[in-house]
Amino acid sequence: MRWGCSLWRDKTSDQDDSQVKAPGSVTLPVLLRLVHTGEGIHVFASKDGVQWGEPRMSHEASFGADPEAVDKHRDLLAAAELIFMDGPHDGATETAMMQQLQTVAFASPPLLVFDDIKLPALLKFWRDLPLARLDITSFGQWGGTGLAEWAGGSEQA
Repeated sequence: MRWGCSLWRDKTSDQDDSQVKAPGSVTLPVLLRLVHTGEGIHVFASKDGVQWGEPRMSHEASFGADPEAVDKHRDLLAAAELIFMDGPHDGATETAMMQQLQTVAFASPPLLVFDDIKLPALLKFWRDLPLARLDITSFGQWGGTGLAEWAGGSEQA
């Protein structure tokens, strides 16, 4: 099993959008501003609270079971080593999300973290998940936390 370091897309340069970089050092204090838009949450940083520049990090919660969202983020998903799975907790959407992940050719098998696996609507989904999995609720949160390893990239059944 591999353990990684924190990585993100650095939006301060014209680099290839699929590149990531290690955090590096930061001169403190740094002021952060979170801006919620229709596309997600963007994190801006400033040394003086006046000049904010471009977003340093962005979070987009658009994956779901939508094939277009998977296509939009296919390269990022393929390079991911850790994927956090949190859906509407109905079981059907989570199953559809897993089916969409089967279309991704992962560079290496990612670890999947599942939220709320102990909720009644997700018990069957979690029990039937055809992956090596581990209930880590004692390290997670009361609704249940599960860890699973993707095994086989786009060939996963």
